Amino acid sequence: MNKKFNVLVSMLYPELELLKKILEDIACIEEKALSQKELEEEIKNGDYDVLICWEFSQKITRKMILSVNQRLKIIATMSVGYDHIDVDAARERGIKVINAGSKNICASTYSVAEFAFWFMLMLIRKTRYVFDAVEKDSPAWSELSQGRGAMGSELFNKTLGIIGVGRIGSHVGRIGKGFCMDVLGYDPYVDSEIALQKGVRLVNKLEELLSRADVISINCCLTHETNMMLGKQEVSLMKDGVYIVNPTRGEIVDEYVILEALRKGEIAGYAADALTGEPPTEKTSPLLAAYRNKEDLNLIITPHIAWTCKEGVAKRYPLIIGNRIKAALIGKELEEWELLKEEEVI
Repeated sequence: MNKKFNVLVSMLYPELELLKKILEDIACIEEKALSQKELEEEIKNGDYDVLICWEFSQKITRKMILSVNQRLKIIATMSVGYDHIDVDAARERGIKVINAGSKNICASTYSVAEFAFWFMLMLIRKTRYVFDAVEKDSPAWSELSQGRGAMGSELFNKTLGIIGVGRIGSHVGRIGKGFCMDVLGYDPYVDSEIALQKGVRLVNKLEELLSRADVISINCCLTHETNMMLGKQEVSLMKDGVYIVNPTRGEIVDEYVILEALRKGEIAGYAADALTGEPPTEKTSPLLAAYRNKEDLNLIITPHIAWTCKEGVAKRYPLIIGNRIKAALIGKELEEWELLKEEEVI
């Protein structure tokens, strides 16, 4: 095949060799580390068929999309989430948006689901409180080892409530069953029989899940519908002493409400891999401000790393994105299983 397509990679992604291998016979690939302003100029004036961006530093706004070169056919993101792209504007221009997932395949399913359970274990065992006893010459070592002080609980026989029972949420449910948890889920877009086959019993109302769960795992995408989904009213329905893990997007919760409930002890622990305003600051995220001020809260924050495992970054992300781009460029439909094949499938 002739290399008749031009691809712009607008960020420095750690591992692109597999993606390049998939596209090398049909496309010329140009890698540039562009700022937001530089990207706006590049796609406006550049002669590209495909833009590959990344969610962490680049917003693909309506203004940008409406001003891009007419040749642009695809905007792909090296992520599962695509809330940084104005999908409606892309649709208006006839531009296809591609992410690292399909109906049943997701590049970060296992890494994010496992991370959610690491969060749960850290919170319910109150691990944050015990690290100082190891790092410092502290009498707390003896107190903690004798069952005094920050004693945690088990996940065994607890009720796990999963908000968003898609690819990641379903796998969270599978792991929960392995911990002998009662697994409930809320997702208005998932068939109850399909969810049950994966070990998750769906409830019809979010309110029911919130009132029954001992541990809540947020695994839905950020959309207009889920933005600030958990606010004051929703938190008031939760059990006292509930634990919440959020490995997805900070804006799904009202951080001010979560922080107030943590301070009052109504929420026993909260863990987040993403905060409001990525990358967050103490002004955009009250939880980050409280964490940096070392408030005495069972609060765990990580810098959006749930997705970062070798298996995903080096293999699944470039495979899925590369195969989806190639299929779209040459007009071929792929079966889902083909998205993760390294050898030639097209």
